[in-house]
Amino acid sequence: MRRSIRLLAPLLTLFLAASCGDSGVQNYTLPKDEAGARAPEMAPPVAGAAHGGSELSWTAPEGWVPTSATPMKLAAFAVPQAGECYLMILGGEGGGLVGNVNRWRGQIGLPAQSSAEIKASAKQLKGRLGPFLAFRIENPAHPERAILAAILPLKDRTAFVKLNTPAHRLDAVEGAFDAFCSSIGPADSNASGD
Repeated sequence: MRRSIRLLAPLLTLFLAASCGDSGVQNYTLPKDEAGARAPEMAPPVAGAAHGGSELSWTAPEGWVPTSATPMKLAAFAVPQAGECYLMILGGEGGGLVGNVNRWRGQIGLPAQSSAEIKASAKQLKGRLGPFLAFRIENPAHPERAILAAILPLKDRTAFVKLNTPAHRLDAVEGAFDAFCSSIGPADSNASGD
């Protein structure tokens, strides 16, 4: 009897998923990034991806190695001696400022903060997309994990950039992270993001 239930469970799950109708999930096809084939010593790639009918581009800092993007990650990079950085775009506010920052804080064992505390801890920067907020999140009790993150508002969506790294590497990668976030903009714009 138990074996029959174990065999039927995947079929039941498949049936339920197929019978749910329109779930509101939208699929997007993004161009494949050919930058992964480049040697690390070559110039940093400028990549583009579909975004709301327009293209986004960015410049990866020297030494960042493009890795395979996923349906959730528009771009992903291995950051030497630091960790992984990725770019995501979500609809609307994508969970909001407080929700996202507190989720990141929870990922490294920190308690939630109020909206006022989060805004006070934000670094305000300006890039090709306009003003955005960047965060440096570290927990002295867990120095093996820290986060650099940025929230960049778009017209009807929000771009999120997150870099997971050991805390002792924060100072070494923060400048490159900020430069990467500032470089994100429309593919047809050559603005410097001053």
